[in-house]
Amino acid sequence: MVLLNRTGEEILGRTFAELRGRDLREVSAEFWQHENTTVPEKLSLRREIEVRIPGGQKRYLGISVSPLRTRETRSEADTYSIFKT
Repeated sequence: MVLLNRTGEEILGRTFAELRGRDLREVSAEFWQHENTTVPEKLSLRREIEVRIPGGQKRYLGISVSPLRTRETRSEADTYSIFKT
C-alpha cells in the first residue's frame, strides 16, 4: 500500500500508518491481483469482497482495479478503488 485516504481508512477500519508498505492481501486474502484474471484486455476490473475489520465486524466492499500502464502498455502498478457496498 502506497497511499490511503481518510475515507479508505474509515472503510478498512485501519490507518494508513498501519498499512503503509503492506500488501493488500494482508488486510484480506479476498483482495486479488488482476493479473490472475483470464480477461487480459480489460483495463478496469470490479468485484465485491467480504472483509473483517479490526473488532471482527464484517464489511462488504466493492473493489475496482485499474492497472497503471507505461507507454509500452506494460503494467507497472495498480490502483485499487475501494467502495463500501
